[in-house]
Amino acid sequence: MNRLVAASKTVAQAEPKTEEVTFPAPRATVGLPSHGDAVVRIAAPAAAVGCEPTGIRADHPRRPVTSLSARLSGHPVSTPAIHRPVTTATPTDMDHHRRERERRVWLTAKAGLLARAVGYGVRLAVIPLSLKLLGTERYGLWLTVGSLITWLRMSDFGLSPGLVNALASASGRNDRLEMRRLVSSGFFAFAVIGLIVLATTVGLSQWSGIRTMLGISDRPDLWRDASLLVLISGAFLALSMPLNTVASVALALQEGYLSAWSDILANIFNLSLLATLFLVGATLPMFAIGMSVPGLIGTALLAIYIFASRHPDLAPSPRFCDRASLRTVWRYGGPLALSQIAELSLFYSTNILIANRLGPASVPAYAIPLAMFMVVHSVAFSLIAPNLPAYAEASQRGDWTWVRKTVWRSFALANAIMVCGNLLFLVLGRAIIRWWAGPDVVPEWPLLVAFCVYFQLLTSMATAALILTGLGLVKLKAILHCIFGLSSVLLTWFLLPLFGVSAPLLAGVVPLLAYVLVSAKYTSRLIGQDQTSARGTVSA
Repeated sequence: MNRLVAASKTVAQAEPKTEEVTFPAPRATVGLPSHGDAVVRIAAPAAAVGCEPTGIRADHPRRPVTSLSARLSGHPVSTPAIHRPVTTATPTDMDHHRRERERRVWLTAKAGLLARAVGYGVRLAVIPLSLKLLGTERYGLWLTVGSLITWLRMSDFGLSPGLVNALASASGRNDRLEMRRLVSSGFFAFAVIGLIVLATTVGLSQWSGIRTMLGISDRPDLWRDASLLVLISGAFLALSMPLNTVASVALALQEGYLSAWSDILANIFNLSLLATLFLVGATLPMFAIGMSVPGLIGTALLAIYIFASRHPDLAPSPRFCDRASLRTVWRYGGPLALSQIAELSLFYSTNILIANRLGPASVPAYAIPLAMFMVVHSVAFSLIAPNLPAYAEASQRGDWTWVRKTVWRSFALANAIMVCGNLLFLVLGRAIIRWWAGPDVVPEWPLLVAFCVYFQLLTSMATAALILTGLGLVKLKAILHCIFGLSSVLLTWFLLPLFGVSAPLLAGVVPLLAYVLVSAKYTSRLIGQDQTSARGTVSA
């Protein structure tokens, strides 16, 4: 008996110590509840057991978590209840993830460019058709209500971009259960927000002050159309709110090309429907319905495809809603919502500042060249925007080599495109504007040069902001956006009497440059060192 006890003690001392790690059980596992957890034991050398755990807290019930020793020990994983091994990615696995990441980024970039081109083409046809169908006053009323609805879109409080970041990070950990919780929680949160938006627009449509807000208080013949327009636009916005989840899922899984194709089909349907309305004649409310239906149908069809066919394991369900997932989304979404507000406040207030300080007649001299430069800027940004979820996924896998390479490649590509656009506009910009808008708004050479400098810095700033979002540095992005927006608005206000319409461009130079330098410092600090042992699991 004594020999048996001594032998067992010897074996116990020789065996490596183990650590308990909690993994969520797969939803389809037979004999286990859908929210059940399985405890597995990961063997680790005795000297390594005391290492500080990294990544996600061990007491979190939903996410796989291992200590550094467990990740790097190389010991096999035994699973008494389920088989869900934790492995360190081999070079072959890492290369596979890189190739797939690059493929999806390129697909999304190509589809995004095509969608943007189709959108511009449809817009060129829609504007004259709409003017002929509605007349100048009612078309202007449609545009004004559209601006009002744009501000209501901010009522999602950053859930859409926050959901993208949270889903992309969970995808990098291969945690489909966590992803379904995020999707379900986001979907039903959007549904609640949609009900709030609907109630708000119903109240606005019945509010007598809306007539003054829209500038039609002395036009009783437009009152009924205005009320119906606000109600219809708000109702379609409320219906589309839960479907915001679909675009976030597609973007987070680096399948943004699906959303792009949905937009292309919606734009074509939009143009066809408008042509039909033009032929048969339509009132302003009918026009509003016709312009809103195609986008809603396109997104609904995309939702059916993604949740019923492509990713049925991510379909929203009330059983998977929880507060923890909403807190995760809000941790990203809150700062991103603040960034959006700061950006909208800047770009939507510049024309108002010019009109207030210099008179409304001065606004076209700034707005029309701005629109010309914005086309090239949007093309450059659309080519690098698909990298946002790829940054989050790659950082979770610990592929910092790919992140570093892609960061510098994105800066080079976006700035090279903007340089080409600036050179083109320096040579032909005045002639393009003279042909497009007439001789009265042709910019002088100093203003044209100011636009070139401003948009070169704006492109660098947009690239830096995209990287900050992808790497999860959303609080830093919010702070920089607020400083940039506030300082630009204040400087514009004081410089307009001195420099005319060049003032917004001159006011933005120093804030933009500071934004790029500060973000570059923090980004370089994050990606310039080996993060494998400090951030996330490097899993296949």
